[in-house]
Amino acid sequence: MTIKLVKKVARSSFMKPLVESVKKAVVAYKSDQLSQHFNQYLAPVAVQDSDELAVSQQLRHLVYCEEMNFLPLESDKTERDEMDHHAYHCLIQHTSSQDCAGTVRIVHSKDESDLLPIEVHCKELLAQCDIKPSDFPRDQLGEVSRLAVNPRFRRRKHDKYQGLATDTGIDVNRFTEKEMRTFPLIAVGLYLSAGNICRMNNIDHIFVMMEPKLAKKLSLLGFSLQQVGPKIQYHGMRAPFYCRVSDMAERMPVGFRKLYRHLGMELTEQLDHDHSKK
Repeated sequence: MTIKLVKKVARSSFMKPLVESVKKAVVAYKSDQLSQHFNQYLAPVAVQDSDELAVSQQLRHLVYCEEMNFLPLESDKTERDEMDHHAYHCLIQHTSSQDCAGTVRIVHSKDESDLLPIEVHCKELLAQCDIKPSDFPRDQLGEVSRLAVNPRFRRRKHDKYQGLATDTGIDVNRFTEKEMRTFPLIAVGLYLSAGNICRMNNIDHIFVMMEPKLAKKLSLLGFSLQQVGPKIQYHGMRAPFYCRVSDMAERMPVGFRKLYRHLGMELTEQLDHDHSKK
């Protein structure tokens, strides 16, 4: 089921190579082996301290400031903003090297003083949206933001969105063939980890600014993304999308559902362990 679905999606015309990269990983392994193989080489990390947050922010600087030129360069090579203080952060770590392979944050709105990025940077756009953050309880709101994949796990230079988790190339001189088969799943692992963090914190209503064709392909892989407004220039041409977290698991093909649950167990165990030490 999973392989047939991804093959069907990958045959359609698209601008981003994410689905093709996911296809390569899926066809190499049966759907019930995805989680097991992912776990051999990659692991989610719920950011719990300032050192881990700095790793995330440094990767964000590398991608958003140095590669993409979307944000200004900082002298300390760390990209941060005021929303980091009311956000959950997550990494995907390459287990053997301990390198940070990717990062994502979920900006959480506990009350009206904690605005989402879309509310701060896209005020005019919100007036044209069919679904808005104001439609939901503030404490159930979040926005997936600052998702990035480490360039050391990529090699394509011609894709201008490569750092935003759409690239399929890998540094073949650094990793084994078996490891490389998991790397196209780093971006998906970040989205699935974000979904789990939302679920664990009662954040059911998620917004994300995303390229529409990428969102369409992700929706076919189980992410129930609904475009709620027009495209604008925002770190590239993007549109606002809405997702209800509680709908995610039931829509996923079985292989991705197992990976989603596996990542959830890993993150829960980390957070429970951290709380037990306090």
